[in-house]
Amino acid sequence: AAVRPLSALLSVSALVGGAAELQGPGQPEPWCAADALAILPTLGGCPSSDWAEVIANALPRAQPVTLVNVGANKGYKAAEFLRLWSQFNVSALSWRNSVRGFARERKFKFLLAFACGNCNDCRAQPPARHGRTGAHLHLLELLQTTRDLLHTLVSEMGLQSAVEVHNMAASDKTGTMRIKKFFAGDERATAVCRSKCTDEVNVTTLDDFFRIHDLRDVYQVTIDTEGHDAQVLEGMGGILSQREVYLLEFEVQPKVGLDLRRVLTRLASFGDECFWQ
Repeated sequence: AAVRPLSALLSVSALVGGAAELQGPGQPEPWCAADALAILPTLGGCPSSDWAEVIANALPRAQPVTLVNVGANKGYKAAEFLRLWSQFNVSALSWRNSVRGFARERKFKFLLAFACGNCNDCRAQPPARHGRTGAHLHLLELLQTTRDLLHTLVSEMGLQSAVEVHNMAASDKTGTMRIKKFFAGDERATAVCRSKCTDEVNVTTLDDFFRIHDLRDVYQVTIDTEGHDAQVLEGMGGILSQREVYLLEFEVQPKVGLDLRRVLTRLASFGDECFWQ
């Protein structure tokens, strides 16, 4: 049996009560697991399956096994990927303890209170024992204080050979933008700013990022930008059309502005298939 590469994996977030906006009579193909739409009101905004481990077990991958994580926040996705694709001893609990240590040292009360992550990421179970190696991660994060956290964790845990933290965010244009201040590790942080836009941050399209860092045949791109994933997707049309990404994971928050039908139609034109988690 042939296994087709899965290069558009869709993460459901903040969709409770929003199914009517996504489903309607005469809905054009392609559609993403249409039967899942009926159960969306019963879902929360957090992943509910171990798909990443299932795929890792089923489909061997040549080194390097690269993750580009846009909106890395406290780094739990990075820790999960390292557990799946390396022999680094990075448990979710040890990651949380390091986050809490950083918060205590800098007296970041918000980060200390929410160190576990909004989806209880610090309680994630480890994968079954395996011999996989080759993980290489690129972490992009909007907030300077959260980037400082990531730099500290990578250094303290000796992950410099596998993890690069980039002082920039991703969008549909390359340049700079001004944002408002958020607490370190605040998962509500967004690039949209209408007032008190005091901080400047570098931004890049993923097309430019891949070109500058000579990234090819990337295993996974994960986007979590608080409902503004569509802008990031707009900035990676080149690499998607060239089939440079094997797995693409992003959030759906339609009330923030993601035109899901348009995004899925575009991805389908590149030959992608889509799944809810």
